[in-house]
Amino acid sequence: AALGAEALQCFCSSPRGWAFKPVPEEQTDAFRQKANDSGLGASFLHGIYLVTVATQDTALLQRGIDSLTNYMHVASAMGAPGVIFHCGSHKGAGYNAVFEQAVASLKHVLAATPRDTFLIMENSAGMGDHICSKFAEIGGIIKAVDDSRLRVCLDTQHCFAAGYNIVEKGGLEAALDEFDREIGL
Repeated sequence: AALGAEALQCFCSSPRGWAFKPVPEEQTDAFRQKANDSGLGASFLHGIYLVTVATQDTALLQRGIDSLTNYMHVASAMGAPGVIFHCGSHKGAGYNAVFEQAVASLKHVLAATPRDTFLIMENSAGMGDHICSKFAEIGGIIKAVDDSRLRVCLDTQHCFAAGYNIVEKGGLEAALDEFDREIGL
């Protein structure tokens, strides 16, 4: 509030570990009240960095689903509109090989969580085997999940790293046209 922030993104556990302790109701209520009193706009949670919804490793996949589900429940309790997360890595299998698994994972998370909270995919930078650096991949998953609670967070640095020329007006316009065509504005 002192900085004039209009929004906030935070974690409710270590972003680099699987450990999760439920957040007591007193804390989520206090957060909601203080955010409201300060005039702060939307506050989002960011899922842990270990999450992947696109792996054929069933144990790792279940941990990711459980983590997103836990975060969605905390976000709802604290009045946050949603949880931003990275879809993760296909571990060399390729996007097409993990597409159905990613869709099924996201449907599972959405079915198990409060209806007042969005699940928000953040585009990746396209490094290694990470999926969803290209708008067509994000749009394909969104269309297949077919749930208005699945949204997109557009990270401009990740766009640039993934090859979108957003530093020049023409490149930015082309990127936004592609985003609109593949995902929708």
